[in-house]
Amino acid sequence: MKRDMENLNLRDSFKPTPDKCHDALMTAARSVKEEEPVQRITFRAVLIAACIILATTAIAIAATRKLGWVDFFEIFYGSTDSVPEEAQKIMNSTEEQTFILGPVSFTVQSLYTDGQEAWASTLITAADGSNALVCGDYSPESSLGSNGENGEALARKLGLDPETTWLNAARQLNCPLYWAHATLHGKDPYDIGGGMMDSLYDDQGRLVYFSMKEIYTPDGCPDPLPMELWLQVYEIDPETGDVKDIADSQEDILVPMSLSADAVTYHVQEDYTAFGLHLDSVRAEKTASGMYIYTDFTARDGMTEDEFLEVQLYPVWLDENGEEYPEGMNMSYEINMDHWPRVSITSQIAADSVPDRIWLRLADDNAGPDEAPAPVTELSR
Repeated sequence: MKRDMENLNLRDSFKPTPDKCHDALMTAARSVKEEEPVQRITFRAVLIAACIILATTAIAIAATRKLGWVDFFEIFYGSTDSVPEEAQKIMNSTEEQTFILGPVSFTVQSLYTDGQEAWASTLITAADGSNALVCGDYSPESSLGSNGENGEALARKLGLDPETTWLNAARQLNCPLYWAHATLHGKDPYDIGGGMMDSLYDDQGRLVYFSMKEIYTPDGCPDPLPMELWLQVYEIDPETGDVKDIADSQEDILVPMSLSADAVTYHVQEDYTAFGLHLDSVRAEKTASGMYIYTDFTARDGMTEDEFLEVQLYPVWLDENGEEYPEGMNMSYEINMDHWPRVSITSQIAADSVPDRIWLRLADDNAGPDEAPAPVTELSR
């Protein structure tokens, strides 16, 4: 699959990844981009794998409202509470902007950044309103149903078999076929380089492109944050399947920003050690997109970095009822080993407020079904 930013591939998430943890990462159902080796690991969930979605979910989107990030998490994850209300309000208040690129129209429907990640959704249609197929990912073998239940719903709307390829669909419907992208990019000095993108089809069969970008926002950065939306359009020859590059552009946009409002320190109630890591401290920051949690550990004496990387750790955060908090909008967690034996793990949970108490359990993503879980520890403000 292509991984350069000029031929963006859906469902890829990428950050610098050390070579020595490559094998461990590849065994997980996550995707990353390899760049220069550094002591930093980020895991991002594959957007479709292992999701059990109700057959009606993808088609139960009302025509009177936009297909947005709430729908994105519900359709791909079955989660209805990953996007906090505050983030929804910011996204819903986005002033729409439309860019015309060749035969295709790009309408930016939502924008938001919490200072660490930025989100955008863009409606992509034929500029003249005519019937056309617009796909967010294309290969001669890709089918309408390759986008899971949402793609199958699209096929049913078009009166075609979900196994029909995009190329054959364009031939049968006698309409043009375009392949289009709309991806967020940061500007210097705010760009970090990582991001993800995917697409869905609304109940009218129109493509909505979702893009998330990692950014850096130092003190004093402007609000709204200046960023770029990179647009690309390809035309697919219905006879040969050849891809023709029509046009691309980089459009300046301003992304509304809502930084962290509440910062708290959690106190460890008891000594906690799991997988050779001793828990030292926990702090959290509440943003409109959810709550970022920063945990610091110290590896046991004599433990090497290679030994640490034999397991694939991630934090599980629980409420007072023992229920897991939903994963936050950034869909990631990060492990920083720059100051070994100190290990820092950053994660995000979906929360509308900062809880007074929260419970932590470290988990190994490579653990077998018969392995006993690590202990749980309580933290309080």
